[in-house]
Amino acid sequence: MRDRQAAKDVLLIGLGIVLVTILHYFTVSTRWDIHDFYRRLYYVPIIMSAFKFRLRGGVSTSLIVSILYAPHLLFYMGTVNIAVLNQLLEIMMFITIGTVTGFLVEADHRKKELLEIQIKKLTDLENFTQNILDSITNVFIAVDKSLRIQTFNMEGRNC
Repeated sequence: MRDRQAAKDVLLIGLGIVLVTILHYFTVSTRWDIHDFYRRLYYVPIIMSAFKFRLRGGVSTSLIVSILYAPHLLFYMGTVNIAVLNQLLEIMMFITIGTVTGFLVEADHRKKELLEIQIKKLTDLENFTQNILDSITNVFIAVDKSLRIQTFNMEGRNC
């Protein structure tokens, strides 16, 4: 089931990249306003990929987008102007956003895994402690400072 969802996510991200790329390449080059809009649409699949596939997804998708977008610059490289420089910086931003977002999602994922491990250890320790208490043949009742019962063993339940 998990592999199936991952395949759907890859397909959706891939379709987004292909759609934006097609729109970009088939729009008249004199329409900078539309190209600027399309260029910013590339951030959607980059960020989606980082959230779905963490660091590997963010970096790989941003590199794929950069490779697909770079030939578009060749059409305008005859003259180096501020617009071309802006597009080169945008490619660097694709990679930066993919890397940073992927790194942050990766760090969050690791913290969640560590938390799950600690919860399991704590649960195991609690069960172990309760088993020790239940093996005591005398009544054992633990209370807190307010004299509220916190735990008791099997013999304490029978009282």
